[in-house]
Amino acid sequence: MSSRQKTQPAEPIAPRYLTTEQAAAYTSIAVGTLENWRRKYGVKRIPYSIPPGTRSVFYAVADLDAFMAKGRVEATAETA
Repeated sequence: MSSRQKTQPAEPIAPRYLTTEQAAAYTSIAVGTLENWRRKYGVKRIPYSIPPGTRSVFYAVADLDAFMAKGRVEATAETA
């Protein structure tokens, strides 16, 4: 008899980087708004990267989370 261990299916690994469309869905910010901010503010508002040799723009999930957390703190401070 062989003793086979039952393996659990691997949990999907969350992506560390998102496209503009994915970042828009993740943050509930319109694609056009992200594009406008990118043109107007560069990486000052939400950091992003463009890999060499491509036109693709990627946002780090950690940066999006930090931006959203910062926005929530500022919003509650202003209403207090």
